[in-house]
Amino acid sequence: MTRDECYAVLFLMLFMLSVAACWEGVVQWQ
Repeated sequence: MTRDECYAVLFLMLFMLSVAACWEGVVQWQ
């Protein structure tokens, strides 16, 4: 795995975590 691929995977994981946290917040507000 190249360094760029590693950064891409880390960025994708952080993005998915933030989306999941935001989605949970939206669900709780309803």
